[in-house]
Amino acid sequence: MQKAVQWIGWPEGRQKAPSGSIVFRKELVLENGLEKATVTFCGLGICCLYVNGHPAGSHVLAPLETRYDRRVLFEHMDISAYLHPGKNILCAEVGNGRYATGGRYCNWRARHYGPPILALQLETTSISGARHVFTADETWKCGTGAAIHNCFYDGEECDGRISAQGYISVDYDDTSWPFAHFVPGPTGKTAENRFFHLAVLQELSPVAVHTPLEGTWIFDFGQNVSGWARVQVKGRKGARIQLRYAERFIGAVPDFTSNRFALNTDTYILSGQGEETFAPRFTLHGFSAVEIVCLGCDAQVLDAAACVVGADIPRIGSFSCDLAELNRLHDCVMRSQQAALMSFPLDCPQRDERLGWLGDAYATDLVCLYNYDMRQYYAKWFADIRDTCDEETGAVPIIAPWHCFGHSMEWSGTFPLMVWDAYRFTGDLALLQDNYSTLCRYADYLIRTPQARNETRYGDWQSAIPGWKRGDPACCGSVFYFAALATMAKIARVLAQHADEERFAASAREAREALLAAFGRDDGGFDDNSQFSLAAALWWDIIPKERQPQAFEQLLESISAGGNHVLAGIYGAKYLLMALCRFGRQDVALSLMLQKTAPGWLDMLSGSTTLREKWDGSDSQNHCMFGSVDAALYAMLAGITVENGIRIQPYYAPAVSHVQAHTFLQQTAISVSWAREGALIHTCVEIQGNASVHYWQNGAWIKLGCGKHEFDTSNEPKGGAYA
Repeated sequence: MQKAVQWIGWPEGRQKAPSGSIVFRKELVLENGLEKATVTFCGLGICCLYVNGHPAGSHVLAPLETRYDRRVLFEHMDISAYLHPGKNILCAEVGNGRYATGGRYCNWRARHYGPPILALQLETTSISGARHVFTADETWKCGTGAAIHNCFYDGEECDGRISAQGYISVDYDDTSWPFAHFVPGPTGKTAENRFFHLAVLQELSPVAVHTPLEGTWIFDFGQNVSGWARVQVKGRKGARIQLRYAERFIGAVPDFTSNRFALNTDTYILSGQGEETFAPRFTLHGFSAVEIVCLGCDAQVLDAAACVVGADIPRIGSFSCDLAELNRLHDCVMRSQQAALMSFPLDCPQRDERLGWLGDAYATDLVCLYNYDMRQYYAKWFADIRDTCDEETGAVPIIAPWHCFGHSMEWSGTFPLMVWDAYRFTGDLALLQDNYSTLCRYADYLIRTPQARNETRYGDWQSAIPGWKRGDPACCGSVFYFAALATMAKIARVLAQHADEERFAASAREAREALLAAFGRDDGGFDDNSQFSLAAALWWDIIPKERQPQAFEQLLESISAGGNHVLAGIYGAKYLLMALCRFGRQDVALSLMLQKTAPGWLDMLSGSTTLREKWDGSDSQNHCMFGSVDAALYAMLAGITVENGIRIQPYYAPAVSHVQAHTFLQQTAISVSWAREGALIHTCVEIQGNASVHYWQNGAWIKLGCGKHEFDTSNEPKGGAYA
């Protein structure tokens, strides 16, 4: 784009901008000899660009969401293949998204920045070298689109009679349309989206179709996913069909309660021109089933598919073993995690939030890093966090991007932890460098703000401890205060910022001493001796080394007293498995993973294809925040961990006969497989890349180079240190 971005919008002085989509249209005449044509554009809130009637690219829900008063991302693509000599039509249809949010959600959830707007620049180059630039301006026509109502939360109403007129095509007559006007745009800086895009990743056919009443169809897709339905219908012109999305059934009836206040409903008005296809473009749904009702019984639904939408980023991880329960657990976690990876990590895709909560994202950051190439994804989202930090104090928010602000130690304090995890898994130093100044401002804010040290809003969120209340346990905020400062010292050391390292380390030591004074117990325990308190204090070495064996025994006693269940929330569940593996009780960790009664992962997944928000299975039916268990499959059973390079030390669980895992860490492909062969266990490790990789053999670490390495052992060492 040009340095001074010019936006066009609905004409001033005319009637109020429509609540539906706005179409911006321009005829261009091109000469022979076109060599290349590129377009850079942004339509806020959500833009669909068409060139001569063809969708430009396969991206959906573009542009990626940001805090628009701080940063706006533009799309850039080559559209040479869509253009030809003579008359051409550029057409951008722009829906509301979360830029032009309706009043019902203009609160802590979203903000109304203004009506939909467009900025666009087309650059063409001819074979002779001649260059021409066309910019969206007041010569563009402006009209109402087929999405006569659209809301990111509630859904879309599309009038097929309008879309059938063909306003995206060359032959449409727009002479009656008014000209667009120049309008103010968002105040955020503009940048090209070089991160990732959202796309339809998969299409699912229904596993069952029910017709309980005349004019009603229920399509069951067998999986809980994020995206929307694409339906084929035919019927009378003006007939209406309504699509309601549900995450699950109660009996044979779709249950819509987990949508909360979000309507999650699409409506299509038929054009009456034979078989028609409808799929929304300006909304997002979470669902496993769609109830389609013909309002008036004068239309017929012919077919439906579920379009699964998410971030189009490389999948780098895979895991399988001979225990069906663990394979299913992995699949369900992946389905939930994929549904959460949108413009930023969503809490869930179906209800009236869909926000980037830092705590939820930290609970599963290792899951993402084992399974996806997260470098560009985190680069984008970490910038959203930077954009949302308090400009005066440097405090980190609990949600990003966000038009509001709130700080809570155990949520906000995860930012340096996630940056550090992303760096150590990927080896991408830019993740530290790009965020360092913001992280330092935040660390300084924590050091000079005593009340932030134990500030907590959420605690070990959704803990299964009987009587747990929001904010419990008391030590939670203080633990993350220490963890944030201790991690900042590590980051400063890697970047050779030695003065920063020294002062952050000193502040971390003071925080540790304060933690022990406030929460250390005479019996060797910590705070309330809950699974979170003990596991987190052990993992972060808050408890002195000489007292750790005693504290760990109390952790084991807590697990035993709880009937071998996870009595913890999203953080406690993560730290519990990590601490058990670090202290050599992988057997206990695996027994928790395979626990079939509540609270436990297998019970949560009973009758579900995704993780749920709570251990009892209530509320959101697609919530990834308890998915940290998936990291244990890689770190414990496959034994792939990241600490001072890559370490491989599988746990040869007696209940498991074979394991196969693959991932890509620090620019190195790592494959680990092992299987029992009679009295021996045969392990194969394959390495492609330059990372430092060590394998645990016969009580010592040996360095492995590129290539295939095979080992046989007759014993069953306890591996998976989960570093």
